Amino acid sequence: MLNYYFRIALVSFRRHWTLTLLVVVAIAMGVALTMTAYTVLSVMSRDPISWKSSQLFAVQLDNGGPRSRKAGDNEPEVQLTYRDATALLNARQVTVVSLSNDGHEVTLRREGSGVGEGLDGKRTITIKRDGKDFAAKVQLLKTRWSGYSVYRDGILMSDELLTTSDVVAVAPGLASIPGKARQYVLMNAASEIAG
Repeated sequence: MLNYYFRIALVSFRRHWTLTLLVVVAIAMGVALTMTAYTVLSVMSRDPISWKSSQLFAVQLDNGGPRSRKAGDNEPEVQLTYRDATALLNARQVTVVSLSNDGHEVTLRREGSGVGEGLDGKRTITIKRDGKDFAAKVQLLKTRWSGYSVYRDGILMSDELLTTSDVVAVAPGLASIPGKARQYVLMNAASEIAG
């Protein structure tokens, strides 16, 4: 019986060889594409960097707080806003200082430096010299900052930042006076959420 089927297939192949070749190529392409899809699925479902995946963190910031989410939704947005992404990028270096055992609270240290634009020509101070008052403009040269942020379940609970800036005071009739300006900023979101 098997011999009979083989002879019928051979006769059909001789009579319609283009159709037979097309069917064989279609089956081969189907098998190849299926194997490719399963291989890609297998590779993509693995842990790509298993040696340090326990040290990787996904940054999620919840700017709106728990009231901004739908009922039953406990996760903050997956994507960062443009302002948050640029702030993290400008922070230059962010280090995870501590992570709670349950993974709900993380403390980050950030530090960096840059040339400030905020005080350049906009802040004026009075300098007393030899009994005379001089109005001097303060120019900001370079700023270095470091600070700590505490996040609980994606919500910023506290944020403290210390900035140290190299400044120069320029006044007509006086030589330029170099100096340092320090600013400590503390923002606490916990009281806003509780209230």
